Amino acid sequence: MTTLELRNISKSYGSVRAVNDVSLSVPAGCHTAIVGPSGSGKTTLLRLIAGFEAPDAGSLLLSGAPLADGNGTFVPAHKRQVGYLPQDGALFPHLSVAANIAFGIAHEPADVRERRVQELAEMVVLDRAMLARYPHELSGGQQQRVGIARALAQRPKLILLDEPFSALDTGLRAATRKATTELLDAAGVTALLVTHDQAEALSFSDQIAVMRDGRIAQSGPPVDLYLRPRDPITATFLGDAIILAAQLSGDGWSTSVLGSLPVDDSTRLGPASIMLRPEQVTMVGGSAADCSAQGHVLDLEFIGHSCVVTVDVAGTRVQVRCAVGGAPKVGARVSLAVNGPAHVLS
Repeated sequence: MTTLELRNISKSYGSVRAVNDVSLSVPAGCHTAIVGPSGSGKTTLLRLIAGFEAPDAGSLLLSGAPLADGNGTFVPAHKRQVGYLPQDGALFPHLSVAANIAFGIAHEPADVRERRVQELAEMVVLDRAMLARYPHELSGGQQQRVGIARALAQRPKLILLDEPFSALDTGLRAATRKATTELLDAAGVTALLVTHDQAEALSFSDQIAVMRDGRIAQSGPPVDLYLRPRDPITATFLGDAIILAAQLSGDGWSTSVLGSLPVDDSTRLGPASIMLRPEQVTMVGGSAADCSAQGHVLDLEFIGHSCVVTVDVAGTRVQVRCAVGGAPKVGARVSLAVNGPAHVLS
């Protein structure tokens, strides 16, 4: 069953086409991430789904019911059964935590509101004593949990997350993202996340849509997009990638500066670009019999949990990772071994 269906949605601001003929299906209970560089149209798309903007063309359906279409249908934001969690939480500073959570259900009887607030506080792991506090008395992570509770108060069919973790510190961001994922799973709510953080999108979602120039360049399960991106731009946007020119022999093998490598497409023949993820390439010192190629170290970059090593292989720079304790010295000669097939890019 599909919760959200976008069909050929377009939106322009003057001569600028912010969203251009976008179609996307979001299954019920699915976590979908929309990623892309600044100006790619992802925030505009989120605003169209929320009901903050009306599309110029196309149709938008929620659980089969039209929210906007070319026949003049436009359901306003407050009637869409769509929850929204903005980047900064946007809690009302003059309201208590309890009043913030209950804001969207003010029309309900007092006893119903109180019961719902208690349920949501328990769901997002907020101590009841915090319900009387005000937003400025909470940590960043606690504020985000209040924002989630408020977004869930009306029992929405869909919740929209607009870069909700970007203002948090790195460690807290990961913990809050994991807690949010678990909460949404427990509530059974379909979620759509807009983010510029590739790691966040990969860990949060069941489906990723990569936007570029107002269009969806590629969509699918995170593992598929990471291992089998359609083009070099998508490949490098979703993580570090080694892009090489290669000659395909048509039997599932290729020839490049890294030697003879298996590829994931046995039908292609001739020149092509292939991709390896850095974790597929390992280094061994000196001359190893099972290596794919040899080169010398140009540069080392320490990034905490590992080192990024730039190796010159026959004039081509290849970046690989290694443990800090095992990093070679600049100028050292190393051998590179490749694990798994390379991906053939379109």
